[in-house]
Amino acid sequence: MPATESTFKSNGKVYSGDYLMKVGLEVFGFAHTQSYVIEITAE
Repeated sequence: MPATESTFKSNGKVYSGDYLMKVGLEVFGFAHTQSYVIEITAE
């Protein structure tokens, strides 16, 4: 939603590729109508 802050608990954190391959991200919400858009960029 415009003008709202993310409640995604991994927002703004930096993870290694190894971590993402082995552990991943918790992206599932509790509500059936909840969704996330995740942007992953390389550093």
